[in-house]
Amino acid sequence: MWRTDVYSNDLLNGTKYNFEMLGGRVVDGVEYIPRTGDFSASLNRINVMIWGQDLRSLSLRIS
Repeated sequence: MWRTDVYSNDLLNGTKYNFEMLGGRVVDGVEYIPRTGDFSASLNRINVMIWGQDLRSLSLRIS
């Protein structure tokens, strides 16, 4: 998860490139817009990436 601005995007791309050159594997990530106060949408995207489930639909099934 990273802040999407010029600095962070360049840092991400440079780090990703160098890590892959060393043989590492980088998976997709989730960015957030600066000044975001509510991270629930970004955290939900991470949950979907990891578990393949939407938290909202999961909570409806549990209730």
